[in-house]
Amino acid sequence: MCVNVLYQIYYGDQLVYLGRTRQPIDRRLHGHFFQKPMHKKLDARAVSRVRVAKVATQADMFLYEIYYINKLKPALNCDDKAQDELTIELPELCWLEYDPRLLPKWSAETEKRERAAKERLQREIEENLKALNERRARHGRPEMTMDEYLGNTKTQEVRNEVQ
Repeated sequence: MCVNVLYQIYYGDQLVYLGRTRQPIDRRLHGHFFQKPMHKKLDARAVSRVRVAKVATQADMFLYEIYYINKLKPALNCDDKAQDELTIELPELCWLEYDPRLLPKWSAETEKRERAAKERLQREIEENLKALNERRARHGRPEMTMDEYLGNTKTQEVRNEVQ
């Protein structure tokens, strides 16, 4: 039997995301932090608390998710968010604190992945600059510094030369 759960994710005291799931909550949270497209939105390192509420049916879960998104307007919920205000009230759910014990591990993994991505980007930039300077040397043009390559007045010149 599946459990119908709504969950709230907070950064500090701010509710940033509200979702629903029928999976175990840890599996769903892991998906937010590491599976596309949510991994770009939610940061495990910023999570301060998670709250959960169980509902009786899947239909209740769908209804309450949209209700709470429109009532509380979490910053990272984009879908199902109306521009106007609710004119109805549903009975409040009983929200319980949830302790995602794997959060420290997920935070460390997020940090590791981010560091690796930055290192890959730095290597790519250095390789591109080296290739550009080799082409410039063949045409008798002076070497470009990293600062120049990354964005001063020669940006358009770089784009033209790379193409």
